[in-house]
Amino acid sequence: MKAARTTFSLALVLLAATFGPAGANEGSHATLEDFSWLAGHWCGRLKSGPVAEISYSQPAGGLMMAMFRLMDGEKLLVLEYMTLRETPEGLEMRVRHFDPKLTPWEKDEAIILRLVDHDGLRSVFENPAHTRPKRSTITLTSENTHAVRSEIINDKGETSFIEVDWQRTEAPAQQTHCGGGRP
Repeated sequence: MKAARTTFSLALVLLAATFGPAGANEGSHATLEDFSWLAGHWCGRLKSGPVAEISYSQPAGGLMMAMFRLMDGEKLLVLEYMTLRETPEGLEMRVRHFDPKLTPWEKDEAIILRLVDHDGLRSVFENPAHTRPKRSTITLTSENTHAVRSEIINDKGETSFIEVDWQRTEAPAQQTHCGGGRP
C-alpha cells in the first residue's frame, strides 16, 4: 500500500499539474475559462510504468471537476477527485485521493494548491500547507497534448518529480481504459 501511495502522490504531482516558475502575479488574474482546454479525456504514462487517465468537465458553476485513476496493468492503484474553482483569492485546485475501496487517504481535508503563475501556456500551482505535492506545473504543448510536472518533498526533505505527458483521447465510454481497447 505504501508503494501505491508513493506512486499516487507522484501522479498527483504530475496532475496538479499539473504549471512553471512561481512568483509572477498573473495567476491571480486567470479564470476557469483559461483552463477550459482541459475539458475531455486524457491518457498518460508515468515513467515508472503505470498508466494514468483523467477526465475534466467543462467549466460550470464556478468550477471544473476531474476524475483520475492510475492503473498498473489491470490493477487499480489509486483514484483521485479534483476541482478547479474560482475563489476571491484566485484559482485553486482541491484534490482528494482514494484507494480502490474509496477509503480517503487525506483524513481531514482536501489538498489545496493555488495558482501562482499563468502565462496562457504554462501554469504553476503551489501548495502553501503541504509538500506532497509542493508544486505542480501544467504546460500546454499542443491542442491535444500537455505535460504535468509535480514536485514532491518527502519527510527527509528530499525532492522528487513526477512527470506525465498527456494525450487527448476518445471519451471513456468508448474504451475500457487507457492502454485498453474497445470493450
